[in-house]
Amino acid sequence: MTPVDFQTQLRLQLRQAALREERRSGVARQVARLPRVSPLVAVAAVALVALAVALGGLSLRGSGPDVREPAKSGVSRFTVSPTLGQIASGFGSVWAVNPNGRLLQLDPKTHEVLGALDVPPSTPIGIGAGSVWVGDQANAILFRIDPKRGDVVARIPLRTPAGDQFVAGGLTYGDRYAWAAGVDGLLRIDLRRNVADRLVAPETGGLIRSAVVHDGSLWVLARDDRLLRLDPRTGARRGSIRVSWQPTAQVDVDHGVPIEWSQLTGHIARVDLATGREQWTQELRGHINWWTVVGSDVWVHVSDGSTHDHVVRLDANTGRQLAKVQLPDLGTTAMAAVNGQLWVATPGGQIDVVKIAPR
Repeated sequence: MTPVDFQTQLRLQLRQAALREERRSGVARQVARLPRVSPLVAVAAVALVALAVALGGLSLRGSGPDVREPAKSGVSRFTVSPTLGQIASGFGSVWAVNPNGRLLQLDPKTHEVLGALDVPPSTPIGIGAGSVWVGDQANAILFRIDPKRGDVVARIPLRTPAGDQFVAGGLTYGDRYAWAAGVDGLLRIDLRRNVADRLVAPETGGLIRSAVVHDGSLWVLARDDRLLRLDPRTGARRGSIRVSWQPTAQVDVDHGVPIEWSQLTGHIARVDLATGREQWTQELRGHINWWTVVGSDVWVHVSDGSTHDHVVRLDANTGRQLAKVQLPDLGTTAMAAVNGQLWVATPGGQIDVVKIAPR
């Protein structure tokens, strides 16, 4: 899950929600009782899920036998705060949210806190359009933050041109406009004027499962298994194809790599958005909590009901599994690539650091 793509881009709350339910049964119940967000019902659920992930870009994204598994001792860790929400890397810093309402700017080398800003509690964060973004979910407001000055330069109400509050489920960036996806359709945000100025309601057969700008188009995955291609400036429809992806699939793009995945089943695939074809697939036998693209690899955080979670390294071109690294923690709120390392943020306030070995 991107960039801060639409986060990437429906990712965080849905992942954490399903994980909590799964962990309450079987081995996980005996091993750990980490509180996690439960899935919400019906439309509200998907909307909030999407918001947490998509707003991930907001405020201040066939296995082979050759699998190397480094020891746990190869993972270092440090503590940021008593609890920790999302993190994002950008502008030479790492941005981390304390769920109590603080956005922390961290030095990626020393881990020192360089600055802090009050933000809404439990806010998602993301990077895009030259800014750090955070979202006030309760009041439907986006905060745009200058990463150099560390202050808020714009507060953008998520309201339709008619004045109705828009419940966003995701945010994706184009050159001139960003698009928030929600139960009422797509809300366009003018990045030059910092205002929401257009509502587009494409025929989706129900809720929007994902939306992402890629290769000059706005791609929308509809509930009825259609992938719509829209104009990224106007929202006008350019085309539509039927996809045969899993019913719980979502789609996002990180560093130019389109990925389709199902959080609950552990299915992940690289896709060609123009044709809807899966170029490769992997079944990871667990819950996918987060994924990110680093160079020519896709790193995936997986929970399989054991005493420790792990991250899996996949070749972005072939899907071949290259490595599997056991982590000292259960659960994650986000992952980010930082100076040749993979930072895995945990609900307990720690960041597990996995060194990315060259290949």
